Amino acid sequence: MASCSDSLTYNRGTEPISLKILTQSDTILVGNLVEFKVEIKPSIAYAKRWYWILNSTKHDTRPLDITFTESGVYNAAFYIVDYLDDTLSTDTVTITVANTPVCNSIELECATKTFKWDCYDKDGEKLTYSLLYTEDGKNRTATPDTNFWKPTPSMTNNWRVKVTAANRFKFQTEISEEGEPCP
Repeated sequence: MASCSDSLTYNRGTEPISLKILTQSDTILVGNLVEFKVEIKPSIAYAKRWYWILNSTKHDTRPLDITFTESGVYNAAFYIVDYLDDTLSTDTVTITVANTPVCNSIELECATKTFKWDCYDKDGEKLTYSLLYTEDGKNRTATPDTNFWKPTPSMTNNWRVKVTAANRFKFQTEISEEGEPCP
């Protein structure tokens, strides 16, 4: 410290501020809430101001609670400005927001004895399918690459079929149907 007198000091340094982001990168469903949190040391009292930047939009709150209503990729970082107007920021956190697949119907085409289902992803993601087919108390599973499946041998008893559609984020939707053998 340098001083002009014994009772006056100047050039006194402030304690350095450190930031640790507590929110992890993640994939969530549309409609879910994310609470962005940050740990500030030694305390927020050392900050002149602070804010989050979420996809180029400034948010003056800590923590930041956001309910995502649209799918997409969102990047967030926390910024803090000390009393010397130095800015410190955290690493960026990436939140991917996706929809669950939609399944409208499943039906049996008796002419071809083929099950067909109508499933799609609102975000345009490719879907994968798993199928559970039950006939005469016996279960069979399949993982068809398309939205149709033909059991072999052909059906002669009452049946039940359940299709699970999943996107690459493992968000799933199930649809099922049961019926009698085709005439």
